[in-house]
Amino acid sequence: PSQACDVLFVGGCSDRVHAGRRELLAWASARYRDGFRWIGARAGQRVWGRDLNGWYASAKVVLGDSAPAPRYWSDRVPGTAGRGGVLVHPHVDGLADLHGNTVQVFRRGDLRGLGVLIDSLLDDPGRRERIRRQAVTLVRGRHLWRHRLAAIAAETVASGVAR
Repeated sequence: PSQACDVLFVGGCSDRVHAGRRELLAWASARYRDGFRWIGARAGQRVWGRDLNGWYASAKVVLGDSAPAPRYWSDRVPGTAGRGGVLVHPHVDGLADLHGNTVQVFRRGDLRGLGVLIDSLLDDPGRRERIRRQAVTLVRGRHLWRHRLAAIAAETVASGVAR
């Protein structure tokens, strides 16, 4: 119960790397007030393991962000989804190819559209639960370390490097 919130953001904020993140978080804080939590604003707030699982599972919506770059998103995408977080994230080419509709996307910088998206998720617990279940299933089936290691091994064998 102490972790329950409407909107959660987990991570730091480096103005050098995270263009627009400070504005995004200020917007979320102003819009969702006491319903918004930011974990990781200070170095001593970092959470891992079961604590992180609890935060993601207790939040209605998880606000995501990655440093803006073509076809790049943080490993927090599968990490959030696999822990039961309902993630909203800026659109990045290729993200939907790997995660389908389990990640709800918005146009980077479109705070109005982001607000509409988050509010629609907050208003529909059934939709959130469907997304949560689909995301956990997808990550369990395609995005664990065993899947990455198997892909690396297959590519290594196919390239002729391994003998």
